[in-house]
Amino acid sequence: MFRFWTVQHKSVLDAVEMNGYYQADISKSPFVIQNPPLEELYRFLLDSFNKTNEFRLNGLIFGFAYRKDSQICSFQNIHEFAAFVRQKRNAIATLWRKLCSEDYVVMCLDYPEDSLNPLFVAMNDFRFLMPPITILPPL
Repeated sequence: MFRFWTVQHKSVLDAVEMNGYYQADISKSPFVIQNPPLEELYRFLLDSFNKTNEFRLNGLIFGFAYRKDSQICSFQNIHEFAAFVRQKRNAIATLWRKLCSEDYVVMCLDYPEDSLNPLFVAMNDFRFLMPPITILPPL
């Protein structure tokens, strides 16, 4: 089992509690609605994810894992995830502001490791690709 941690609007948790699941949709993403230039990047990542996994999804859920040597690892509990977020808060300033908002919640997603390719993207790479593209120092 692999575990991702994600920060989502409370409406995502409400959907999970009501329906037992949540289906992401790029066209309804608060981040895309607030920053339309993100849609091209999100669609590129979604198309890559769908092609790799032979899925037809309308959206993605962005989660956090970390690399230790050459292995991708999951945070085992909220304390490990919180320590990571605190350590990287300058690099993830937008997410940090969401964490401090009562409208957002931290959620844990567990999935069988052999069920899909989660399309790991390093935080530095993701930051580089986000519009407007700017050169940033590595984390």
